[in-house]
Amino acid sequence: MSVNYSLDAATASGLLLFHKKIKEYTFPAFAIFIILFRLKGSLWKLIWREMLGWTVLIVFLYMVYVNLLKGSEYEPYYKLLIDMTKDVPTDGTLTFLLSYMTYNSLTRWQDTFKCLAWPENVAFLYKQYCNKKAMTEHEAKCLNRSVARDEVNLLKSSRLNANSPHYWVPIDWIVVLIRSRYKSGRHAKDSIMTEVQYKTFITEINKLRGRTGDVLSYDWVPLPLALFQSLTIFVYSTLIVNCFQMQGRIITSGKSGFSELFVESMSTLPFSMLYLSFQRISQVIINPFGQDDDDFEVQYLIDRHIKVLNEILCSDDNETISTSESGKR
Repeated sequence: MSVNYSLDAATASGLLLFHKKIKEYTFPAFAIFIILFRLKGSLWKLIWREMLGWTVLIVFLYMVYVNLLKGSEYEPYYKLLIDMTKDVPTDGTLTFLLSYMTYNSLTRWQDTFKCLAWPENVAFLYKQYCNKKAMTEHEAKCLNRSVARDEVNLLKSSRLNANSPHYWVPIDWIVVLIRSRYKSGRHAKDSIMTEVQYKTFITEINKLRGRTGDVLSYDWVPLPLALFQSLTIFVYSTLIVNCFQMQGRIITSGKSGFSELFVESMSTLPFSMLYLSFQRISQVIINPFGQDDDDFEVQYLIDRHIKVLNEILCSDDNETISTSESGKR
């Protein structure tokens, strides 16, 4: 579900750029504008609800003051509330907190992606090192299919608690299968691998297990909840305070009307968008295994890995392992 715009942004300068969406040559600046106003995975899709609420609150406070409070006995109390929020220093602290949270969330997002396992390294080593003379052709095909797939029924029937991590069990099966056919000493000629090859293969499969465990660790130990809550509360509180500060500037100026409200809103809009955008970005990327536009395409990766393993290990076999078949086994 990741939004890929790299091809459209590949040429930022020059005379012409071919844009795949509109199927014609356009100026690079126009292509950049097309990227800026995309909806999927965009800034606008992330913050439109918050910005709508912010706008409604501004208009609501202004209408309440003009139509209900202005000239009434409650006007001094409203102005007192405005004066209390006038000198609230929030910008510097909020900018630091947003920068810290976004940096840590983005770092975790990138590190989690780097930890994703790519099983073709193990498959290539197995295919290269496997001594087919050590077994019959039928045994070799069965072993290839066993290495390439997960036995879901066996996985569910294991003695591990249902809530415990099971990611290492299929890897253990591969090790057991290879170890059962590995021989050393005077029987080395009948071994599935040599001693050096066996050590190299086990080392590589341990790396696969380690990276899979690292991905689980990122989900197991998230960023502190208090940090996430502090950012959310601080951002929304700052936007609400800014609404009252804006009303104070309108009242102090002595002017009224929606034109003055519009000018004040536009002066505050860039910073409000900046605060909301960094907050929403940090919320989206804090866990990349959800359904957000920029989350990892986990199902695509699973299907891709199955196809790659079929091509590497079962290309000479009539039976290949599909996603649905893996779920039934």
